Amino acid sequence: MRFHLRTHPRPPVTMASVQVFPLEVYEEVLTWAIETGPDLDPRVEILFVATNPRLEDGSTAPGPTAIQIIACAMADTEAEARDILSALDTNPVFDTAVTRTTFPATMDQMYAAVDALEPSGHRWLADNMWTDAGADVLVPQLREPFTTVPNDISHVLWYPWRDHPVDAAFSNTGRSYIAAYAGWDDPAQDDAYVGWVTGQMRRLEPLSKGIQLGDENLVNRPWRYLAEDNERRLEELREQYDPDGRFFGYLGL
Repeated sequence: MRFHLRTHPRPPVTMASVQVFPLEVYEEVLTWAIETGPDLDPRVEILFVATNPRLEDGSTAPGPTAIQIIACAMADTEAEARDILSALDTNPVFDTAVTRTTFPATMDQMYAAVDALEPSGHRWLADNMWTDAGADVLVPQLREPFTTVPNDISHVLWYPWRDHPVDAAFSNTGRSYIAAYAGWDDPAQDDAYVGWVTGQMRRLEPLSKGIQLGDENLVNRPWRYLAEDNERRLEELREQYDPDGRFFGYLGL
């Protein structure tokens, strides 16, 4: 078996942008993000998160849940990266941002920022879905999970997806990726936090094309993660090359 990878030179400049908005403008910001995200320059990546913003020391900012737009751009020069990120300023409620900052960032810093969303030492549960629903459907449907984040480390995110592989195991993607993450400490609260994550995603199931393995909740909410034709092909290959069943299917596939 062989794997072929096509690599690209890493751009010399990475710029990050963080904008924080009050939850009151959730509808305007998310509508703009859903309608704009897929058409942004391919060198920029954007993430829409409802949570308590993290401070530089890793602690959470005081106050209620807020909306964060986190983006990064890779380019040949800082000026070019800033120009790419300026597309974020087209947000119609841009002036309501509580904070806005753009700064050079290393890859290590970018990874650390993502890790900070789920700090270690807590109990965690995640669930997710892919969907092709537009802003007119998603914005009202996502209001409940985005406005009921249960504590300052739990969060909900929306992420635009540009690539839709068909002939691949990773085959159930959609225009938007949505995920909920609950973090807590007391085992006595397991039912409450598991119920929040699972219940919110079950409510959204009519919009779902499937899930992504990695942030899945298959024990509590089993859901399709392969397109049906691809699943059938996979099982045919398993029967051909593993007739004795030495390798198990993923959670009973």
